[in-house]
Amino acid sequence: MGIDFRTIFIENSLILVALSLFPFLATSAEMRAHRYLGLWSLSFPVFLAGNLAVALRGPLPELVSILGSNLLLVAAYLLLVAGALAFKGRGLRPLVAVAVLLLTLLVQSYWSLVAPSTLARVVFFGSMGFVTNLVAALVLLGLPEGQGGKQGRSVLLGAFFLIFLSALAATRVLFSVLFGIGEDLLSAPLWDSALQILTAAAFVGLALSILFIHAARLDAGLEEAVRDREILLREMAHRTKNDLAIVDGLISLEQDSLPREGEAERLDRLRERIRCLASAHELLSVGTDLRRIRLDGYLGNLARALEPGGRIRIEVDFDPIEIDFPRAVPLGLVMNELVTNSLKHAFPGGRQGTIRLRLYSSGEELGLEISDDGVGTLWPPLHPGFGATVIASMVTKVGGRMEFHGGGGSAWKIRFPANEKGRPGPGSGEVTRRRLVHRQTEAGEEREDGTPSKEP
Repeated sequence: MGIDFRTIFIENSLILVALSLFPFLATSAEMRAHRYLGLWSLSFPVFLAGNLAVALRGPLPELVSILGSNLLLVAAYLLLVAGALAFKGRGLRPLVAVAVLLLTLLVQSYWSLVAPSTLARVVFFGSMGFVTNLVAALVLLGLPEGQGGKQGRSVLLGAFFLIFLSALAATRVLFSVLFGIGEDLLSAPLWDSALQILTAAAFVGLALSILFIHAARLDAGLEEAVRDREILLREMAHRTKNDLAIVDGLISLEQDSLPREGEAERLDRLRERIRCLASAHELLSVGTDLRRIRLDGYLGNLARALEPGGRIRIEVDFDPIEIDFPRAVPLGLVMNELVTNSLKHAFPGGRQGTIRLRLYSSGEELGLEISDDGVGTLWPPLHPGFGATVIASMVTKVGGRMEFHGGGGSAWKIRFPANEKGRPGPGSGEVTRRRLVHRQTEAGEEREDGTPSKEP
C-alpha cells in the first residue's frame, strides 16, 4: 500500500515554516547574544528548504532535487549538533562540517549518477540522521556536575526529542532494508509515511524544548547574576566596614596629639558616629538579606558598645524587627546621639542611673524609645549643636516623628513607618515638647521652659 509522498513532504514543509518563524519571532533579539539559539533556530528553515527540494521534484531537475535536498537536510542536522556544542560552550569545527557535506555530495552523486539506487541513498541519509541526532543528544546529556532543576529538565526534554529523531532515522533504514523502499521516493509504503509524520511531530517537540532550554538558561543566568551581585555587595559592605575602621584609627592617632578638652572631645563623638556606620555594614556583610538587617541586633550592638559600666547601666528591651538597610543607619545614629547625650548630661557628679532602650512594633509603625532616670535635660537645646542637627535630620530621613517627655528624667519617643515605602507625615522630623522640662547645667543652675510648645 502506498501514499503520495509529495503530500507528506509538503505537509512537513508547512510545519517547518511555522517552526522557522516561531523561534525567530520569539527570540530574534537574543539570537546574536546566544549563539546556540541562533544555530538551532537556523536549522528549521534549512530543514524546510530540504523538504521543499524533495517535494518540488518535477519542477526541479531530479539531480538538483536529490543532491540539494540531501545537502540541505544534512546541513540542518549539523546545525543541531553545532547548537548543542555551542550550548556547552564549545564549537563544531568547520573542517568537520565541510567534510561531512562533501561526503554527502560524493555518496549521493555516486548513487544517483554512477549506480542509481534509491535504497542506497535512503540508507545513507538515514544513517547520517541517526548519527548526527544521537551526537547532538549525547552532547546535551553531558551535563556538568551539579546541574539540575529547570535547566536540567529542559535539556533532558531536548535530548529526548533528538534521540527520538535518531530512532526514527534508524527505523527507516532498517525498514527500508527489510521491506524495500521502492524506486520512486515520492510513492512510498505506508510505514514510511507514518515515520515522516512522526518526524514532523518530533520537530515540533524539539522546537518547543529549545525555547524551554533557552528560558531555563536565561533564568540560570539571572540567578547567577543575583548571586554575583550579592557576593559583590557583601564584599563592598565588608570593605566599607574595614575602611571606616581605618578612618577611626586615623582619628584616634590625631586625637592623641590634642588635649582631652575641646577638640579631642569632639573627635570622640565623631568616632562614635563612625562606629555606628561600621557596625551596620558589618551586619550587612554577614546577613542573609542584603536589603534588610535585624534592627534589634544592630541597635543592641551599639548599646553594648556605648555602655560605660559601673554607675550607669543600659537596659535593652528590643522586639525582633527587620528593617531596610538605608533606614537602619539613621536610627543607629539617632540612638547613639541620644544615649551619648544622657551619658554626658543626665548623671552629673557621679550620680548612678539607668538608660532604657526600647524597640517595638505597633501596627504599621515602629517605635524606638530612649529614656533615662537622670536629672533631666532641655530638648531641643536652646543652642542646638551638631548632635541635635544630626538627630533632626536622621528622624526626617526615616520619615519619622519624635516626641520628648521631661520631668523625672528624660524620654525620647521616635515613631516611624514599618514599611520603607511609608511617607513622612505632618510634623515629620519635628520634636514635640509634652511636659515642663528642665536641665541642670554643670554650674548647678536650673533653666525652665514654659508651657507646651513645638520647636524644630
